[in-house]
Amino acid sequence: MLYEFIWFLKGLSVSVIDARDKLLEYITCRKCAVIREGMDDVKWAISAVVEEKLSLSRFNDKIVLSLALHKGIPLATYDSKLRSQLLGLVSHCFRCRIVIL
Repeated sequence: MLYEFIWFLKGLSVSVIDARDKLLEYITCRKCAVIREGMDDVKWAISAVVEEKLSLSRFNDKIVLSLALHKGIPLATYDSKLRSQLLGLVSHCFRCRIVIL
């Protein structure tokens, strides 16, 4: 998710210094939990990319989705490509508290 946040800031033409400050502000907030993907998340994500014949640029989305699904982490996104992937997983989304916006 942190990568997505940086890409979002880049899309808004935020300076590197301001992006750093915002990222540090975000990750040091007591409500923020930074977690790492595990080997199972990486395997699931790359397999999904291959099986769905996606571009490698979608790998990061699959990592985010894997973490949400497998760890039961709430996820909300405005990313249209990630959102379209989520639509196919509505039953999982309900159980994992994923919000499709």
